Amino acid sequence: TDYLLEEINPIESVAASQGKRLIMGETGWPSDGFISGVGIASHENQAQFLTDFYCRCDKELGWEYYYFTGIDNAWRQEQDANNTVEGNWGIIYANLTIKPWFQDLAFTCSDGVEYSFAEIDWTIPEIAAPPTISPAPTTALGDEACLAHANCVAVDLVVGNCCPTDGADGIRLGCCDPLTDGSSTPPTAG
Repeated sequence: TDYLLEEINPIESVAASQGKRLIMGETGWPSDGFISGVGIASHENQAQFLTDFYCRCDKELGWEYYYFTGIDNAWRQEQDANNTVEGNWGIIYANLTIKPWFQDLAFTCSDGVEYSFAEIDWTIPEIAAPPTISPAPTTALGDEACLAHANCVAVDLVVGNCCPTDGADGIRLGCCDPLTDGSSTPPTAG
């Protein structure tokens, strides 16, 4: 984080002199892969960067930031075969399981508070099945009821298949079949 601070401090000073906030768009460290000319991607370095960054930049300096990234992204690696770090920045794997080196990570910052990933329930909740959609209501004649589009209601069209969309002019209905008066011209509202 020392290098990061050296690079950001001048930018933060300029922003402050203009009455602006500095919000870091992305920060983080990859757990795996290689790209020439940058730091070493490893499990240990990823956990150490998060710990150092959080203690120094979040707790001590109060920076606003977006940590990059929560979830590994395999598709990012496909963009550049020579850059194998891109898909490995997440705290959790693409299958939504926490990386083992974060599972029980605990650390204490200069504020004396212990921060711990172990206190978080990392289980993935079950996703509920989508609701069953009931069939459209019908009238005594068996016709589908109007879908209560505002323009249908405005012209007292309460029976028939009434599309719930505005026409191109914003007034006429996109379609109504059949029309209650037997005509083929859609009614107008207002």
